[in-house]
Amino acid sequence: SLLRFAGTLDVLVSFLFLCQEMLFFLFSFAEMLEALFFLSFSHIQSSFSFSFAALTHCLCFFQVTFRRSTNISSYHSSLQNYLQSPFFFKEIRSLMHSVFTCANVFWLAVSVLVFVCFFVCALKLVYEIGDPRNYLLPDVACDFSNVNLKELPEPHSVLVEGVRGKAPPDTLKVSATYMDGYRATVVSPMIGPRAVQKVHSMCNSQLDRARQVFKKFKLDDFSHVHIQALGAEESYGKNANDSSREVVQWLAVRHKKKEALELFAREIAAAGTGMAPGCTALVGGRPKPTPVFRLFSFLYPKSRIEELCSVYDQTGPIFQKVLESSPPSSSPSSSSESTMEVPEPEPVKDARPAPVCSLIKQQGVAEVRLERYAYLRSGDKGDSANIGVVARCDQCISVIDQQVTADVVAQYFSHLLTPESKVERYSLPGIGAFNFVLTHSLGGGGVTSLRPDPQGKGYAQMLADLRISGYSSPCCHCKATA
Repeated sequence: SLLRFAGTLDVLVSFLFLCQEMLFFLFSFAEMLEALFFLSFSHIQSSFSFSFAALTHCLCFFQVTFRRSTNISSYHSSLQNYLQSPFFFKEIRSLMHSVFTCANVFWLAVSVLVFVCFFVCALKLVYEIGDPRNYLLPDVACDFSNVNLKELPEPHSVLVEGVRGKAPPDTLKVSATYMDGYRATVVSPMIGPRAVQKVHSMCNSQLDRARQVFKKFKLDDFSHVHIQALGAEESYGKNANDSSREVVQWLAVRHKKKEALELFAREIAAAGTGMAPGCTALVGGRPKPTPVFRLFSFLYPKSRIEELCSVYDQTGPIFQKVLESSPPSSSPSSSSESTMEVPEPEPVKDARPAPVCSLIKQQGVAEVRLERYAYLRSGDKGDSANIGVVARCDQCISVIDQQVTADVVAQYFSHLLTPESKVERYSLPGIGAFNFVLTHSLGGGGVTSLRPDPQGKGYAQMLADLRISGYSSPCCHCKATA
């Protein structure tokens, strides 16, 4: 029975994806007709496409991250194991609930049913979203700040509505990569007393030994070096607890030349037998130099891009036409609106249509972990970390709003920030959430970073340990974690 049920769900999912592809095809076909026969669909686009595009990308948010639906703060209390993790949409009840026009900005209320709960959907929404009021895409500028979520009577069903679409900007986002030297990483367990001190002493000795060899071969010094004892909570900085007697050495280096790191790798093997006792093995063997591809992102004017429309048959192209670039729109719904500074909305009391507990038991105020009042999730965008904080109940919103400010978060992660870093907080009052963006906080991000967490996946878990002043006996929704 379960296999038949799973097969039926697979058919539903396939049908959903087919409908989505057909909708994209219809819009593409309309654009091709406009280019070929100089037809004008602007009156249709102006009343529908921006909101529809925002809806489509909102669906993609849930679709792309849906396979990570158990990656939330309290997975240990909500699931027995990861085998229970859902991997599919259950149903789309209504693609469009209603479309409204207001001051040339189009609103769309969408009803979507997914096989998850309120908090899973909320964490999908804040995951790596950046500024929720102005999420730029080539075809639309999305505003997710007022999205509302509501659990329905049906099991595992959540209503999603309130997506806002605006005219796209006159620029395209470009993500370019270029080669920037090589990197190598040494990973080795260390066991015994003073393990942390041994790791740092041995890493510095390995670096000094390699530098002596570099001088003989007239090679430059390492361009970047990162030393860390994994297991000693060094990622927490001054917020760390006591160190451990069992840690893992993490020594990551970068150099402009591959041959320099090959010499470095040859010198590493001797450290296991000739340096600090307790060094057990080299995980993965000797480090191997790998290329570093640095990300460079920027905005590029659409007017400078040559658009080519081509029609093909089995023999090849039968029609090709270079499309003329349209001048920047001067309408109120143009890119000037979608990229302008939008005032941050203040948190709204009882704005979230989620289950609300009765009363917080006010039995004294104590210092508690932030995780008792919120679910958290984090990720990256280049060299910037993104931390989503979703209040567990409506009564928790004001506590988070007052105590978890951008300055508090900046102070908490000060050991991971640079002088160029900036911490910004955005509000999503519809779901009782806050989104923190920490720029220049990942050591370059991706393969460029030498840190063990180059994508900021652990930042939310570290922030969950932030101590705030709260009620010693929180509301019923906040008792799950201590």
